[in-house]
Amino acid sequence: MKRKFITFILVLSMAVPFGIPFEVKAETTVDEEGHVLTDIVKTEEDLEWERENIIFDEDLELNELGKERVLEDSISNEGSIKRLSKAKVSTNSIASTTAAQSTTLPSAVDNSTLSAFPGIGDQGTFGSCTSFASTYYNMTHVVNLITGRSGKDLNNVFSPKWTYNAVNNGDYTKGSSIGSNFAIISSVGALSWSDFPYSSDTTNPSNYREWENSFTSALKAQRYSTGVMHGITVGGTGAYITNNKDSDLTAIKTALSNGYLLNFDTRMDELKFTTVKNDTSTSVDNAYVGQQICEWRNGTQGSNHALTVVGYNDNLWTDINGDGVVQAAEKGALKIANSWGTDYKNDGFFWIAYDALNGVSQVQNLPAECSKHRQFSDGGSYIWIEPEIKDSVKTYAKFTLRGAYRNQVKVVITATNKTTGSSYSYYSALLNNNGGEFNFNGESGECYGYFVVDLDKVKYGITPSEIKDYNWTLKVTDNKADGNPTKVVLYQIVDEVNNRTYSNAAYPSGIDKSTIELINSPIIINSYTGTNSNAAPNNTVKGVGKVGQALRFNATASGGNSALKYQYNITCRSPRPEINSAESSVGSYTWTPTEAGIYSVNVIAKDTSGNTQRETLYYTITQ
Repeated sequence: MKRKFITFILVLSMAVPFGIPFEVKAETTVDEEGHVLTDIVKTEEDLEWERENIIFDEDLELNELGKERVLEDSISNEGSIKRLSKAKVSTNSIASTTAAQSTTLPSAVDNSTLSAFPGIGDQGTFGSCTSFASTYYNMTHVVNLITGRSGKDLNNVFSPKWTYNAVNNGDYTKGSSIGSNFAIISSVGALSWSDFPYSSDTTNPSNYREWENSFTSALKAQRYSTGVMHGITVGGTGAYITNNKDSDLTAIKTALSNGYLLNFDTRMDELKFTTVKNDTSTSVDNAYVGQQICEWRNGTQGSNHALTVVGYNDNLWTDINGDGVVQAAEKGALKIANSWGTDYKNDGFFWIAYDALNGVSQVQNLPAECSKHRQFSDGGSYIWIEPEIKDSVKTYAKFTLRGAYRNQVKVVITATNKTTGSSYSYYSALLNNNGGEFNFNGESGECYGYFVVDLDKVKYGITPSEIKDYNWTLKVTDNKADGNPTKVVLYQIVDEVNNRTYSNAAYPSGIDKSTIELINSPIIINSYTGTNSNAAPNNTVKGVGKVGQALRFNATASGGNSALKYQYNITCRSPRPEINSAESSVGSYTWTPTEAGIYSVNVIAKDTSGNTQRETLYYTITQ
């Protein structure tokens, strides 16, 4: 029995600090046909991150879609598979006794024919192949598969510009790693093509430098996350693929049968192409004869390119040794989606022979010129994802920065339980000294940057009622003393479920090669009443009073990180001076109106660290 090498990368967004830097240094090159490739050099930090998050397993289970395909042995017919619940797509929904066997899987699967697939994309002259593979293809397809959306609607297609501009340091000649793109999605989510359109026109710098910079877009993007990433490696020493039913193909075939796409990168200009040949012993391959297929990689140390596996077909024959005789090791191929437009190869797709995945070819009588190297880049694997999708994000941190250089900024948010001291941290992959020497819009000069973080990414499973039990610390670091300080101008914890916003107003003048920590310790106003008012706080129903008649107000509050003080603020719709009481440790206040009008009577509870909370009662005062 052959030894198996099947690797699963499990990356849980609530457990892994995605702020670990992916400082991928990659310059683009252009092949002889004018296509853009990149030279990716991973840092030791990148490789360490990958090593720490890889676990080994031998079995991958079929989900409901995979089971349907096994029953139907469907090649490209979508049939009844139009919408899949999360449970139906999840591999965890099937008991281990249903682990896939190579002999029971469909002979062919093509996920590009499902309505969830966005169609072939074109990266143009940018080094954005990885963003197309991870964001445009993979994230789009699997989210649509789960939600039942069509990938032909740009509202349902995730924009590669969103991730590419986050990782390219403002330079369209730069490439990136698959991990860095998924880290961005896990950290700040994903935005649709309609919201943030992609263009590879190099004459407009916003196409490769701009960040979509608004609270609305940031909150919308937070609905989507990579959730769990998995990786599969095959074809290494001791696990060579010898035929189209080889057990070392089972994990890849199972993932594809389950409806997933898989990303990988390879030395693209090392691939040697031929055409699919006609195996006269069967007719099931006839429709594919003459299509372009990669038969091996020549190992000349070419440039990298990210690709997406969309399916497989056990029936295709590649005459790798050119002898005209069908060998078992020459049968079968993976179907690949490229990002060079529909004019490339097979309408934008091509095939990779199973044997090309091997580090050593298993074809007999192989010509000497067929130098074989493994299909992957160094340490690479196929990656597929089980995304996390929310209908909406109702509890989140919201903050605004002002500065001239986004690449000088690093942000961490930590939730610390006030009782136990347990802490949980979110490391921003976007605000992690990324983006190049530009402001938050991708331009020159100071500007505001608007950011949102789902509290679930700080403390997984947090409920609205638990927010008050934690101190929420925003840590902002500016890493360069250059006279261009970074300023925090807003920091709030928002609970839309209970219509509450917790603010910290103790903002510094600016930080220049220094760090500031702002603690947002939520304050709750437990009760707020006033004379002649039966209205709840912030209700449009008004209390009543008369000029010269004293009105008494009482408020109680809890929370914060020190003893609370109260201040009352009274405003009128007509132009009249505001009335502000002195701060007091007592929550009571008496006001005697001197003029008729409609008034807002606000109580503000605050602590010494700048945390505040406000409630309002409305009064109509008559003569």
